[in-house]
Amino acid sequence: VECIELPITYPVITNDSINTTDASAGDLTLKWKKPDTTKINKNFFPEPYYYNIYQSPDFNLSNPTLIASNIPYAQTRLTPQNLDTKNNPYSYKIEFIDANGNTITESDIASSIYLTVQPAQNQLTLNWNFNVPWQNHYYKILRKDPNSTQFNLIATTTNTSYTDVGLDNQREYCYVVVSYGNYNDTTTQDTFVNASQIACGVPIDKDPPCLPPKDSITFDYDCQTFKVNFDLILPDDSCASDFGKYILYYSRYEDSPITKLTELTKNNLSYTYDGSTGQSIAGCFYISAIDTVGNESEKIKFCVDNCPYIILPNVFTPNGDGVNDILVPIESRSVEKIKFYVYDRWGKLVAVSEDKERLWDGNINGSPASEGVYFYKAEIYLSKLKPDIVITRTGSITLLR
Repeated sequence: VECIELPITYPVITNDSINTTDASAGDLTLKWKKPDTTKINKNFFPEPYYYNIYQSPDFNLSNPTLIASNIPYAQTRLTPQNLDTKNNPYSYKIEFIDANGNTITESDIASSIYLTVQPAQNQLTLNWNFNVPWQNHYYKILRKDPNSTQFNLIATTTNTSYTDVGLDNQREYCYVVVSYGNYNDTTTQDTFVNASQIACGVPIDKDPPCLPPKDSITFDYDCQTFKVNFDLILPDDSCASDFGKYILYYSRYEDSPITKLTELTKNNLSYTYDGSTGQSIAGCFYISAIDTVGNESEKIKFCVDNCPYIILPNVFTPNGDGVNDILVPIESRSVEKIKFYVYDRWGKLVAVSEDKERLWDGNINGSPASEGVYFYKAEIYLSKLKPDIVITRTGSITLLR
């Protein structure tokens, strides 16, 4: 097998390297190899030859701007200035033109390296992108530590990402990535060295504590005393070791907004919810863990329900003696309201009430009702986990005076 070298008749970009990182006063070095003019038809493309250089603040020359024209053939270097190298990569194309301004050939597109830094707990992850026609074989990563003025080599990699671990949270670290590559041919076998912009980051804790398994949380409730008890254990250290507190939330229904109930620190991991005032514990309780810088875990949900209970009387004596004058439930638990309808023996509706503490006062249209048997229908609205649970009861009432 024989290999032959073909003349390269177009500009070959070798360097697009950032010198200064700044949002408005950045600059870089653009270098290229001159085309071989020995194979150019000089009658068709007369000398002298020049370059036009196009620039765009991206990887792919998507918005090209002519930044330099009629650069002499012998020149192979340009330093574009007043660039936003802090926030953008810059891509270039070099147009090779003759004495009449006609395009002979043009280079491939090449961009600078653009470095980004993502913070995490005691670490920073570096990712870099570029668009170049040559092959980068490896990268050197340089870091400037807090309170230092020097960039020092910390790693060499063939990947385009790197995670720097063991760092101090809340302290700034700055980085530069330098690539080493070439075209892998004998005509451009020099190694091209190109630097990214300076990119900085501050490691921060973004990892919430791990919640303990749900079955390790002691949880019990009593629907008769309206108490819900929680006993928690501390999270383990597998997610983060800086546990701060638990937060308990509550929502009346499963799909209703949650509200904060209380916070539990490592010195007090027990909590009792008392719903006796409203005779209800129905709802959902949520537990999350939060660390010392405010990262909150997902929530564990525990839903409980009431056990409603009601006994209605079948006789009352509205005679004004202060005893059993008003028809009320004998016992009730977790009942939100009652719609109570009273009918006489002929089925005529004679009284209606929506006051569960005053179902009937023994009057019809403001006058005392006659003694005897009356009939009722009670629509009983229960206080349950699901809304609008209604049961209907019917029966008879004996009114005595």
